[in-house]
Amino acid sequence: MHTELRRIPTWGLSDHVSLLLHPYYTPKARSTRPVVRSVRTWPEDVIPRLQDCFDSTDWDIFRGQEALTRSSLDEFTVSVLDYINFCGDTVTSSKQVRVAPNQKPWMTAKLKALINARDIVYRSGDTEAYSAARAALRRGISSAKIVYKNRIEAHFHNSSNSRQVWEGIRAITDYKGVSYPPVNSSATLAEELNIFYAL
Repeated sequence: MHTELRRIPTWGLSDHVSLLLHPYYTPKARSTRPVVRSVRTWPEDVIPRLQDCFDSTDWDIFRGQEALTRSSLDEFTVSVLDYINFCGDTVTSSKQVRVAPNQKPWMTAKLKALINARDIVYRSGDTEAYSAARAALRRGISSAKIVYKNRIEAHFHNSSNSRQVWEGIRAITDYKGVSYPPVNSSATLAEELNIFYAL
């Protein structure tokens, strides 16, 4: 699929006609800029540290209300979840990751290191080292694809866990959910809707 052909004058004494072909399609890597995302990293010792944070918490502070109304129950839920997120933020670290629009889901930091090593060897001009680096990259790509495939297939092995199955389907189809704004949960909302639709 190309745009309309345009004749360009011949170059010098050439008897060939030059044509300018311009494709309709623009690759995704050129049409969209890379996105910088914030990713939370979990160190190896995060579970004991998180458990220690929860063990040292006085949970009775959150149970202070005797009669829970709907609004106080919402406040209770929000305060407990905020504290759990606070504990998670204290034991984990966040880093910025640049994601290209055409980046494959099986691409890992190890593969990027292999690609960089291959490029460095290519620039050095050593053909034997270059062929070894290419072979290592090919092996790394195939093993990364297998690891990714096994991770996605693991979502489907336990069919009694429907949430895990849907996570696998979302990963396969690359579905990005739409987030809706929270609904106003006032006590009079149901009454207002009844009055509105009764008329």
